[in-house]
Amino acid sequence: MSKVIVIYSSRTSNTAILARKLSSVFEDVSTYELVSLGRIAKENEDLASSFFKDDGVDLNNTYAIDVSKTPYPCFFAHINEKKPQDREKYALDYVMKGINLANDDFYKTLSDADLVLLGGWLDKGVYNSESLLLLDKLTNTTLGLFGTLGASLKTDHFRSFEEKLLLRAGRYNKVIGRVFCQGSIDPLLSNLMRGKRSAHSGNEARERGKEQSQDKAHKALEAVDTFPKEDELREALSIAKGWQDLIFKVKQ
Repeated sequence: MSKVIVIYSSRTSNTAILARKLSSVFEDVSTYELVSLGRIAKENEDLASSFFKDDGVDLNNTYAIDVSKTPYPCFFAHINEKKPQDREKYALDYVMKGINLANDDFYKTLSDADLVLLGGWLDKGVYNSESLLLLDKLTNTTLGLFGTLGASLKTDHFRSFEEKLLLRAGRYNKVIGRVFCQGSIDPLLSNLMRGKRSAHSGNEARERGKEQSQDKAHKALEAVDTFPKEDELREALSIAKGWQDLIFKVKQ
């Protein structure tokens, strides 16, 4: 039986959904989500960063959280769904159970696997920082790459990203394939991209901003019903089955 590890970062649950779909193909599979407390603290203004520092958790570090047995579609999204007063303890509890990516022993676990599926989301033309951190430390690993992005896969923007990612991943590893799907765009980011600006100012604008922040996760989870598209997920399953067959033949 082939040992497969699926490890990913997800912001609006789109990549998490794709990761779970890919994981379903394999029998012996472990699934991890990459979590950066710095990103959580930055994107949630009411998250007290001093709370983590006081408990010995470095905000600058990224952790791999074992989500194989959790019912949650995405760690980040679930953090946002928690009541504000519960977020700090919930996040800390999970991170303290996670694996700090500064620990080199974890990379040996990944390199010993028959296949590692690494997923992320497109951020300013590259993989998000958590996924790139892991990618740049992998060596002698058989890799399948996956992820989501807000733009169409037919754009030059995506083609440029894909080409650079494959070159970067293939420097010290064997890349057997990739699968990407279009995901939803954060509603707040979408408004900014369209040049929309709030007409409100002063306290009214600040209060509106707080309401938007609180609704952010809810909107993202609503978008999960639409993205990734079912036909894209079916194609992803087909590709993953091809990877499974390839790894099985190599082991024979």
